[in-house]
Amino acid sequence: MSFAIQAIMAWLPLLLIAVLHELAFLRLLSARLGTQKAIAASLPSLLLLLLLYSLWAIDFFGLHTPVLQLLTGAIWAALTVAFEFLFWHYAGKKSWQEIAARFGPTTGDGTLLLVAIVAVLPLLAGLLPWRPW
Repeated sequence: MSFAIQAIMAWLPLLLIAVLHELAFLRLLSARLGTQKAIAASLPSLLLLLLLYSLWAIDFFGLHTPVLQLLTGAIWAALTVAFEFLFWHYAGKKSWQEIAARFGPTTGDGTLLLVAIVAVLPLLAGLLPWRPW
């Protein structure tokens, strides 16, 4: 199986984790805190889940070199950006401009930060000697 296919397959559970996290955690907090505060409050738990998944994924998919980890992170980030734009435009009925505004470093909702972290997660996971299993 090619590396690109492996990276895409490794991204699919990451997407599932993020969507389920948003449905469960963020929806509960939004009612109490408002959307922006809920996003900020839910980010640490999402990042922890994604880091734990990344620790498992780099071992499972054999991503043991920094180059493979960086390439995987780049693919994951690109897929995440594509998903955000396509999902929110077609399912969320938002304009391309509204979606692009979410990625603003000063005006966005943290999506740009999340994508940047997703890009380095495989490398970070590869650098950590600890494995929970």
